[in-house]
Amino acid sequence: LQPLADTEVPSQRMFCDDHPDEKLNLYCLQCRVPVCAHCLLVGSHEKHERTALKQAYDQGQATLQQWLEQLSSKQDQSKKYLDKLSQLQTDIEEGGARHRELIEAEIEALKEQLDLKKQQLLSKSEHEQKRKKAALTKELDDARADGARLDKLQKRTQKVLKFNSEHCFLALCLPVIQDLRTTVARQVPHASQVDPSFPDLTTDYQSRSLAEMDLGPSPPRTVAPMVSMPRPVNTDASQVFMQGMAGNYYTQQGPVQPGYAPAAPGGSARPVYQAAPAYQRSFVQQYRAS
Repeated sequence: LQPLADTEVPSQRMFCDDHPDEKLNLYCLQCRVPVCAHCLLVGSHEKHERTALKQAYDQGQATLQQWLEQLSSKQDQSKKYLDKLSQLQTDIEEGGARHRELIEAEIEALKEQLDLKKQQLLSKSEHEQKRKKAALTKELDDARADGARLDKLQKRTQKVLKFNSEHCFLALCLPVIQDLRTTVARQVPHASQVDPSFPDLTTDYQSRSLAEMDLGPSPPRTVAPMVSMPRPVNTDASQVFMQGMAGNYYTQQGPVQPGYAPAAPGGSARPVYQAAPAYQRSFVQQYRAS
């Protein structure tokens, strides 16, 4: 497959498939595909709402830019979360060392009698540290993977925004927005689920009851709730077009799923890119495969 930025639309693909002499200079808001004037007058898009192709292009650019800003905010959250996890990793290392030093100091006075118990406690402390580090390592891996996905989607979106061809852009605008919606809706954790602290150890009571000596439970850890990012609000006159690009919209036949064209009489709704001109379907397929 060719990179998105290197893809060009041959001039003949800017003409209507049904009316080869007519240019695709309008945009059907109901089917969300470029159309010619004949399609709207006597063709399959008769009586459909329409707008100028340039207006649809400008509105798509504006909405895609809004989602890109949301993605950038989500990237900032992800980077801050990675910093917190890195600091927690250091805290766990230092806390584990301090914890074992405390155990050594408390047990030293009772070393002859408590040597076996000391080994048990040290082993338990090390096991707790390994458990915490294993859990934190998983969170780090997940956070780095999420960050990589955000970076990849940002680069892909920026490439699409640089398209000069209105047809190329509109062919890819919808699937890019759908990917952005899914990614931005995914919440970034604000705090780790791993508690870096270790329980204290005292010997006042345990010296009289060695058989019951053990590490206490870790103190409860409060995790700040995650906050969802608000969706961009569209107030442009072409709201019908953007509802089709970024969410559900309604026709006389009822609601239509995002990414689907309205059903023809006696038929069923089809994915938008399957109802679009051949060149547009080709661009969407290339975008999905990249």
